[in-house]
Amino acid sequence: MIRSIETILVDVPTIRPHKLSVATMNTQTLVLVRVLCEDGIEG
Repeated sequence: MIRSIETILVDVPTIRPHKLSVATMNTQTLVLVRVLCEDGIEG
């Protein structure tokens, strides 16, 4: 069974800015998900 689920947002810098019509993006947001099972397995 699953004991807990945790999400972590990470802003990673881009190699070069991405210019859009209304903004310039200098980072890419990634989502990491950590799942911890009752038997201690984590992934």
